[in-house]
Formats: sequence, C-alpha cells, structure tokens
Amino acid sequence: MSTASNTPTRPQAVPAGPFFRLAALFYDLLILASLLFLVSALTLWLLPEGVRTTPLGHGITLLLAVLTIYLYHFYFWLKGGSTSGQAPWKLRVVQIDGRHVTAQQAALRTLYLLALWPIGWVWWFFSDGRLLHEVLSQTRTARIVQAP
Repeated sequence: MSTASNTPTRPQAVPAGPFFRLAALFYDLLILASLLFLVSALTLWLLPEGVRTTPLGHGITLLLAVLTIYLYHFYFWLKGGSTSGQAPWKLRVVQIDGRHVTAQQAALRTLYLLALWPIGWVWWFFSDGRLLHEVLSQTRTARIVQAP
C-alpha cells in the first residue's frame, strides 16, 4: 500500500533568465519614471525661481533623482529581496548561498548598479549569468519557483 505525501514542497531558487530580468527592469523603469517625475515636480515647486535653471538647481535635481533611484533599490532589496518590478516575476536578490542580503550587500549592490549600470549589462553576456554589480556585491538574482 503506497501513501501519497501531503507535505508541501519548498520553493527553490533558480537563476533568473534574461526574459524575467528584462521584464522586471521594464516594470521598475515605469515605477522609477513616475517617482522621478514626482521628484522633479517637487524640486520645481520648492526651489526659488531664480535657482531652478542654474547649475545649482540642476545639480540639486540630479542629486535628488540619483538618491531616489538609490533608495528605491536599497529599500526593497533589503526589506523583501525584490523591487516592485521584480516581485511579479518572482525574482529575489539573495546572497550567493541563497540567504537574504545584508544591509551592506544591498548598499554596495545599489551603489555598483548606479555607478556601473551600462558596463554591468555588457558584463552579463560574458559572465556566468550574473551582472557586474551582483559579482562585486556577492549577490545574485534568483527566480523563486515551486519544487516539483
């Protein structure tokens, strides 16, 4: 007599493929575009009229835009392991061994992402499937799937 096991299967982390990464990137770009529009509008509203079009005004706007992108990624990667764009595709940022990322890893990953963004994607074509900011921060992007 055989008995069927009713124990739930544990989710597995598999490498995230190009389709899922690009789809998540598209979602995140839509969200970030909205946030950056809001930041720009607030900057225009809060800065005095004589400062808005000066190099100082442009510098403040750029600084706030970069800070917004940084905080968006850092917060979501540290809080739950995935940004709002990664969550629908079941992508999660984890350490190499599968554990949650630390605050230091999330901070470094985000810093490297911003500093090396174009180079990181080119790197991907010649690497083991990890982007440059993942290699430098000792993290990876995994897709969470149910084990068979």
